[in-house]
Amino acid sequence: MEININVTDWQDEYMDAEPVLINERAAIETQQRDGIGPHKMGRLLVVGREMGQAPSEILPPCKSLLNIGAAYKWSQLLAERKTTATLSDGRELEVREFVADVRQDTEEGEDPEPFAAPVRYDDPKAIERARDYLLNRVPGYVYGRLAIIAANGGDVAGAADGLKAAIDGMVARLVQPVVE
Repeated sequence: MEININVTDWQDEYMDAEPVLINERAAIETQQRDGIGPHKMGRLLVVGREMGQAPSEILPPCKSLLNIGAAYKWSQLLAERKTTATLSDGRELEVREFVADVRQDTEEGEDPEPFAAPVRYDDPKAIERARDYLLNRVPGYVYGRLAIIAANGGDVAGAADGLKAAIDGMVARLVQPVVE
């Protein structure tokens, strides 16, 4: 089976934008200079690669891109699904219906599905996945944003205190009954 997609509109957009995509650094400079969002940048890179004006190392082949895009859209759809859970004290809470795996480990030389199938929120694996995400992924994201604040002379301690207060508020709402 072959999938043929007409991207003439993308090519027109490419011609109008006149991007410089000869390497990763030039592509980043083009994006920053012209204020290009990630979707448009993706279109420009696909067309640039197909026209021989952008190296294929920046983006994988079209089949991989199609798979990545479809997987992203499907993951997004699952992430948006909500359901009602009942806490031990009887309160109801809206939660994501499914919990995705951050990344599945593979053995050397294997090329299986890089992510495990999502599980329902009430599956025993859901707690492990949620904790793994909070303890192993979120701190890196937080550090990255705090580093940006620090690099610009901002109040890192104030931002961290605000984050801690927000987390404390979330925890309080989840573990303590709401007094009305």
